[in-house]
Amino acid sequence: MAMDASWDNSGLPPQKKGMPLWAKLLAGCGIVMVLLIGSCVGLGVWGFKKGKAVFQAQGSTAWTKLAAYEKQLETDEGVSELYRANPGLAHAYPTEADFLAAAQSWRPKLAPLPAQMPELLQAMKDRSFSLNVRTVNHVTTRSVGVRMGEGAFLSATWENESLVDLEVTDGPMPTPSNP
Repeated sequence: MAMDASWDNSGLPPQKKGMPLWAKLLAGCGIVMVLLIGSCVGLGVWGFKKGKAVFQAQGSTAWTKLAAYEKQLETDEGVSELYRANPGLAHAYPTEADFLAAAQSWRPKLAPLPAQMPELLQAMKDRSFSLNVRTVNHVTTRSVGVRMGEGAFLSATWENESLVDLEVTDGPMPTPSNP
C-alpha cells in the first residue's frame, strides 16, 4: 500500500487559527473601556492637583490680607486707617463714619484667624473658607470668606487688588454675587 504524501487534509476545509471575530471585538472594546476609564481617573487626579495648587496660590495672599483686616477691625483707629487706605470701600460704605459704625457692630463676632489657611479638602468639608476669582472685561474680582468664631463670616471682595467690600455676616456662608 502506498501512502499519500500530500500535506492537505484530504479535502477537508482548513482549520481556522486564532480567536473568533466576536472575541476580537470584545477584547478591543474592553481595551478601549480600560483606556477611557484610566484617562478619566488620570484627568481627575490632575485636575484636583491643579485646583489645589490654584486654591493655595490664590487663597494664601487673600488669607494674609484678611488676617490683617481682622486685626485692624479691632480698634477705631485701625478701622479709620483701613477705610482711608482702601478708597474702593466708599461704594459699600459712603462715609468713614458708616464704615466705623458697621465695624463696631462686627466686633463681638470677630475672632482671630488661624496662622495658616485651611487645606482645600478641609475647607470643602467644613465650609470654613470660600474663594471665588473671576475676570470679566479685564477686571479681576476676588471674593474671599472665612468662618470666624461663633459662626460669623468675614468676607472681603477685591477688584484688581483694590478692596471694594468688607463685611461680617451671621448664618450660612454668603455666596458671591454675580455682576
